This record gives sequence, structure tokens and C-alpha cells, in this order.
Amino acid sequence: MEDACVRTDETRERGFSLLEVALSTVILGAVLIGTLGSLSVAAIGQRHDGSRVESQLLLSRVMEELRATAFNSLVSYDGTWIEEGRHRADINVSPRGPGLLKLSVRVWQLENEEIETRGVLLVTSP
Repeated sequence: MEDACVRTDETRERGFSLLEVALSTVILGAVLIGTLGSLSVAAIGQRHDGSRVESQLLLSRVMEELRATAFNSLVSYDGTWIEEGRHRADINVSPRGPGLLKLSVRVWQLENEEIETRGVLLVTSP
């Protein structure tokens, strides 16, 4: 009868203990949380990159429009702005000397003012 109560290696059941299952679950959870966290950061970064590109395109269009404008008409652009989509371009014109104007353009996202692009153009009279 004593033999029935004694377990040997041959009769021991094979499988995972509760501790091994719990430990592997914790490790797997930590890996998944890290992976999902990095994916969300990447998605936010991609959204900001797209917004920066939109800002740069608007800045480029505004600067080209200002370059094509006659020198005497540029002063009328001071304090004006252009809104396009989710972005706004503020235009400032300031004289820097006889026959010299400084045109400053600041393009920023309406929802997030931290995303901005700036451009400066110096124009001389003909």
C-alpha cells in the first residue's frame, strides 16, 4: 500500500504548472503593451508629418503669390491671412529701408498651434 501513495517520475503528469502559465501571461502582456504603445506613437508621428507637409505646401503657394505681386501692392497684404483646410497663413509686411520690404509668413495648424512653418522673403523695388 505504501507504493500507491509514492509518486515516481514515471507516474508524474506532464504539463505546465500554474506558476509557469501566470509568468508567461505576464511576459506576453508586457510585450503586447510595448508593441501597441509604439504603434500609437508612430501613428501620431505620421499624422504630424502629414500636417507639416500641408503647412509647407500652403507656405509655398503664399510665397509664390507674394513674389508675383507688384512691389507697390505688397504693403496691402500686411496683417492679412489665408485659411485653407486646417491651416492658416498669417502675412506681415514691414519696410526695411528705402525700396526694401520684408515679407514674413507664418503657417500654423488651427487645432495645434505647435505645428507651424515660417518663411521670409525680402523684396526690392524695381
